[in-house]
Amino acid sequence: MSILGFKKSELIGVSIIFFVLGILMFFNFRISLRRERDSQRKQDVRDTLNDISKYQIKFGYIPTPEQYANKMLKDPTSGRSYYYQYVNGKVSVYAALEGKDEAEYDSKIENMKLPCGNYYCNFMLTFNQITK
Repeated sequence: MSILGFKKSELIGVSIIFFVLGILMFFNFRISLRRERDSQRKQDVRDTLNDISKYQIKFGYIPTPEQYANKMLKDPTSGRSYYYQYVNGKVSVYAALEGKDEAEYDSKIENMKLPCGNYYCNFMLTFNQITK
């Protein structure tokens, strides 16, 4: 039997190839979106530390987590947030990356079980207080 000059087995073979390619493209697209969100989280942490540095230069002290809480950026997905810690002149800002394959992902930070929304934080950058 022939459809448009193609055998039925040829059409089935081509359909299977297109189906497999479609599945691969779907998963690759999801990975790309995850990486984009993780990249945004890392940039948000950098921006937050930069803002805290500017705040210290302007006002002479580092804001406490309570003072800075309403200025914290919102995570790209619901259920995740950032964590801000100030201890002994050292500010740490944490995030929960989705991808464990990210170079900055740190299981030691995750084992600290700090809450970044409904997930544990697994990425951190720090800023040391500027002393005069």
